[in-house]
Amino acid sequence: MQLYWFIFLLDGNDSVGRLDQYLFPYYQADIQHGRLVPAAAKTLLTHLWRKMGQVMAWSVVLGGVTPDGIDGFNAFSALCLEVTTELHQANPTVSLRLSSSTPREVWRQAMRCLATGSGMPALVNDDAVIPALLEMGVPLADARDYAMGGCIEFQIAGRSNFGGEDGQINLAKCLELALHNGRCQLTGEQIGCASGDPADFTSYEDVWQAYCRQVEYALDHIIVQCNVGQEIKHRQGIKLFRSLLIDDCVANARDCEGGGARYGYGQLLTNGIIVVADSLAVLRYLVFDNGSIPWLQLLAALRANWHGFETLRQRIAAEAPRFGNDDPRVDGIARQVAAQCWTQLREYRTYRNNAPYTGLVVYFTRQHYFGVQTAATPDGRADREVLEDSIGPWPGRDRRGLTAVLSSAATVDQRQAAGGVIFNLKLNSDMLHGDTVEKIIDVIQGYFRMGGQQVQLTVTSADDLRQAIAHPEQWQHLLVRVGGFCAQFVGLAVPLQESILQRTEYGR
Repeated sequence: MQLYWFIFLLDGNDSVGRLDQYLFPYYQADIQHGRLVPAAAKTLLTHLWRKMGQVMAWSVVLGGVTPDGIDGFNAFSALCLEVTTELHQANPTVSLRLSSSTPREVWRQAMRCLATGSGMPALVNDDAVIPALLEMGVPLADARDYAMGGCIEFQIAGRSNFGGEDGQINLAKCLELALHNGRCQLTGEQIGCASGDPADFTSYEDVWQAYCRQVEYALDHIIVQCNVGQEIKHRQGIKLFRSLLIDDCVANARDCEGGGARYGYGQLLTNGIIVVADSLAVLRYLVFDNGSIPWLQLLAALRANWHGFETLRQRIAAEAPRFGNDDPRVDGIARQVAAQCWTQLREYRTYRNNAPYTGLVVYFTRQHYFGVQTAATPDGRADREVLEDSIGPWPGRDRRGLTAVLSSAATVDQRQAAGGVIFNLKLNSDMLHGDTVEKIIDVIQGYFRMGGQQVQLTVTSADDLRQAIAHPEQWQHLLVRVGGFCAQFVGLAVPLQESILQRTEYGR
């Protein structure tokens, strides 16, 4: 354990990796030979957890299948979950890999940890993640050995450099530019391509083609910047120690930033999928299909940031299909929006390894950061409001229950995003007590069978969140899931607090 800690510090890494797989053989040998008892091991592990908390470590990965396909959850994994449950720290963030072969009792232990309100562990689906990595060309044994860097960005520990957020794209901004011929409505600058005067659009297809042109234009510029960044990192040579520990760097005589690692595809954060889907659904079904909302009137409302058009905005809220309600009209659009971006990404190549790019959906705090840079959108969102915070609905728009919202999220083909796709879910604390726990396990397993990659749970109540906003000094202990990580709720920016408060809370 001490050796692991030294290497972690020397490497300058931020993520812990498959800690239980690394240390279990040593733990098992010490127990068998009488050098250690579980209680003493737990004490040592508690000290390690506190040290990792001090340096803001990320992504301890527990469980999951081993390279030979066997379920890897073991006695040391269980000990790690016990420590996580008892310490109630924001860091290290803990993820639990699960599969169809994971015993039910492991799920129950995870729920006992989550019931404390720790926000941990994140639940990660091997049966969806491994196929996504296989599609990127990672062999099966290595794909089974994946871990996470940063919040949830997938890596093959000791064999890869996948960039981990090489760059990012705001698809909601691309839609804004498509509806204003490439001109930013917040600054007046021409930052997109000229995709056509929207006043001349006569069909939904016209809007879709303009939007696709803006996405393609943005990606062309973003990937150039990503590759310049990768080249600069390589020339700086700042990861020499890490490169010694990553397969093939020595054999290739190149560091991990310069193509030495065995695998080096790129990752691009994909933000705004759901805002775009909700917006395009308004245009398709209320503007162009039945003509109940005049196209020029909607454009005027967007330019005015809905001022003077509140009746129109409320009508959209009442009549438009919304993502998160198992409605194929808008869910199908979300699938198309994601696929259009992620399919095109595969055509670009990294500087590192001449490998393809892929998408990921992890926001960190970007739902606020990108929201303030995005003008009003046809879904009724106003200038500078937040975007959605995961592959789930915009806060509060899901109205048909938990199974409906998960069904919508599973509609997006998450195999196309091998970087990682999170779903943020807020449960009332009473949902993880009593017989409801088994039902929650069943529901999440159902989402995983439909192809969902991850579920991250905030277990609290709206009343507690409101109390924390009013009396932050009394609620320092309250942890929530933000955009892929855990944080003290009272330490978040106000717009992020509001977006978490507005998430639909599922209770009995």
